[in-house]
Amino acid sequence: MNKLVRTTSFLSVLLLPVLSASCRSSDWGADSGPQAPPPPAASAPALPKVQTHVVGAPANRTEGAAERPADPGRPVLATYPLPRGLGERVVGLLRDLLVEGEHPIGRVTLAPGDRVIVVAPESIQEGVSETMKSLADAPPPPPPATIQLHYWLVLGRPAAQASGMERLGEGAVAMDAIMRSQGPLDLRLVDEVRLASMEGEWAEVGGRKAHIEQRVARIGDRVIADLNVGAVGNLRTRVQLEPGKFVVLGQVGYDEHEAALAYVGPGAPEPVQDALLYYVVRAEIMGSAD
Repeated sequence: MNKLVRTTSFLSVLLLPVLSASCRSSDWGADSGPQAPPPPAASAPALPKVQTHVVGAPANRTEGAAERPADPGRPVLATYPLPRGLGERVVGLLRDLLVEGEHPIGRVTLAPGDRVIVVAPESIQEGVSETMKSLADAPPPPPPATIQLHYWLVLGRPAAQASGMERLGEGAVAMDAIMRSQGPLDLRLVDEVRLASMEGEWAEVGGRKAHIEQRVARIGDRVIADLNVGAVGNLRTRVQLEPGKFVVLGQVGYDEHEAALAYVGPGAPEPVQDALLYYVVRAEIMGSAD
């Protein structure tokens, strides 16, 4: 039950800002007992009736009739009207969010007549219902933007004094901040890659050492990015970025023979065992699609 409640809260918090700044979210407590629904806003317009029934229930169940609450994990089917201009984006986000780890916790289907069908546990449906009600009168969103992510993969090993900053270009700013906390490093640039993509779309590119896949979206003045960065190792993460600012995504140990090539060159007599690979990224919003 707690996992379902946390997922509902995450759904409301993440979905609403993407689609409309005027939307409100709902918090659902962890108490499994009955709770009174929030009072409707006085100015809210009448909405089409949401059709809901328990999957596998008898066919003669009366629509809208009061019924005993379903088991928290039991799938419930609900149909919601889609806000004008938001259909594909709402459906796509719902599909992404109704996943817990690698396991789906619900299904989303686009139906004729600007409607969406959601099959998910009842506690999840509560969050979806509140979200859809808040979006009913939301203004159409701006066109999707093109967002560019700039990646630096930087090798660093402890040193008596910092060196190699000139190799990093703009990325030196991020590594300077790292060295203030970790001490001086001897730096080598493993790869530098730029990749631009439209909001909500996956894109990929291969560099000298790195293979990068990304999907990006705006939430207010921030960028949410799903990233897969493969080099000698692999980094997979979802991260929040502030445009124009650097983020160090992580650091991992680097293959000692590859490190020897980077620091000494071909024919290095000894492997380099103390080098770390740093993943640095910066986002830039390039503009909206017409």
